[in-house]
Amino acid sequence: MPKVSVVIPVYNVENHICKCLDSILNQTFNDYEIILVDDGSKDKSAELCDEYGKMNAFIHVVHQDNQGVSAARNSGINAAKGEYITFIDSDDYVDNKFFEVVSDSNYDLIVCGYRSVNELGDVISENTYEIIDVDGGDLGEMIYRVASVDLYDCWARFYKRKIINDYSVRFDEAVSYGEDSKFFVDYLIHINSLKCDKYVGYNYVRFNSRSHLSSILRTSMFDELVEIREYALDIISSIDSKYTEKTQELITQSIYRNIYWSVLGVINSDLPDCEKEEILHSISKNKYFIKFINDRCFLGIDKPLDIILASGKTTQLLKRYRKQVERELIKKKAKKKISNIKEILHMN
Repeated sequence: MPKVSVVIPVYNVENHICKCLDSILNQTFNDYEIILVDDGSKDKSAELCDEYGKMNAFIHVVHQDNQGVSAARNSGINAAKGEYITFIDSDDYVDNKFFEVVSDSNYDLIVCGYRSVNELGDVISENTYEIIDVDGGDLGEMIYRVASVDLYDCWARFYKRKIINDYSVRFDEAVSYGEDSKFFVDYLIHINSLKCDKYVGYNYVRFNSRSHLSSILRTSMFDELVEIREYALDIISSIDSKYTEKTQELITQSIYRNIYWSVLGVINSDLPDCEKEEILHSISKNKYFIKFINDRCFLGIDKPLDIILASGKTTQLLKRYRKQVERELIKKKAKKKISNIKEILHMN
């Protein structure tokens, strides 16, 4: 049984899959297998996977009709034989010592840092963890330590395959955005030991982020992201720990960040103004929106909405959006006032 099963979902990545696979084949730790799941690619990705499979006995290729990244990862889990499972996206790549963090470990979850890079490999940002080594500790504390850096990605982590299978942890194939976050939270609640390593060995590649954002904003991405975080809030609330409230606050702040960047992304996108207004109106209807613009603690910002307006383009769109927000606030306050009056009348 290999120490690690590397699950890679593949779909139309003929220009990137070789760099991804070569980075794995260059590892200093070599007790691993690779599960390539071709999810009905229409380019040469499937052929490239088969070529690598023929050259390396430890590379196994699964071909299936296009079902989405969650179904592809689930197929990889089902085919895996390793003690640990790790997920690598087919357009990302890893440093040559990435697997060393798991070489002599027996923790239920091993987490390491990652960097965001552009297509040229230039570093955009790095996410690192404090060194944490916990065996049999407070589950709430372990979740809090992980959530303080990143609770919403499935890569740059090593999971015990036994725990995944014993508790039937799988990716939700009905979720189109944020599926990795749900998987990670479902897994987290079953761990008894955790190792966070300061090593940064995973490279998350951001491709043409602005056009990608515009395409995502045409979908229900925002609502799905909020729903996933609400799911995390519900799961975390069931854990009896002094850290539970702290973790819930981190998740709430994450929702606020989604609102903040979604609004800025819409305003600065190439979408037509009429479509921007439609999306902004939809966002403003979310129950967390009013909480967000009233929260004076968000990122140390006194008035988040003012920062949004100042950061974006000063256009008529922004002015109309501000008026829309003000109307929503007035409605909320009016409803609350009426509710209070009714309560007083009822009491009397």
